[in-house]
Amino acid sequence: MLVWTGVRFSPAPPKLPEASREGELFFFNLHLFLFHRALVDPSTGLYGLFEMTWTVYILKCSDGQYYTGFTNNLQRRLKEHQEGKSFSTSYRLPFEVVTYVVFTDRQKAYAFEKYLKSGSGIAFRNKRLI
Repeated sequence: MLVWTGVRFSPAPPKLPEASREGELFFFNLHLFLFHRALVDPSTGLYGLFEMTWTVYILKCSDGQYYTGFTNNLQRRLKEHQEGKSFSTSYRLPFEVVTYVVFTDRQKAYAFEKYLKSGSGIAFRNKRLI
């Protein structure tokens, strides 16, 4: 799954194999989708999918500056920012979310956040993302 400034791209849902036992564990690695675990629920016989995603986000703070962050739970992290639990943004409230990009690979998300904080990454952010 890739989310880029509010536009959502996703492939068709995968066809899951038949489970032979309750609680059988499967691993899927699709092009843009990564299903971390698909477990069979014994009560319903349905698969439960737990998707692992990592988000790089850009906030525009009240002082006009931008904050770039990285998380695996965007809603929780934005709530922490709003409540002033993040030192970097607590004195620059309120903020607005400008852009967020969702990755299925943690290392790629971390590398992209690190790049956006570099000199050429800031230029890229200013030209392409905000």
